[in-house]
Amino acid sequence: MSILLQKPSQLLPQVKIHKCSNWTILKFDHTLQERQTELLEKNEQTVLSEAESAELDAIQELATIFAYVNGQIAHKQRNGLR
Repeated sequence: MSILLQKPSQLLPQVKIHKCSNWTILKFDHTLQERQTELLEKNEQTVLSEAESAELDAIQELATIFAYVNGQIAHKQRNGLR
């Protein structure tokens, strides 16, 4: 059985640019956030299918990238850099 691996880039349509006060950040839309929570909870209770595991890996990879990018944006905004 062959599986199409999920790539983080496939999730980009579910990414939003969010403006909060003086901060601009990247975040998941509500649907993707719910899916991440669902997969994490399921993973705690049972073994995920290969497809679900690939999907969760892609979401987690994108979350890691966002944490880094949002940190860089916050640092630049806090220090008045461009």
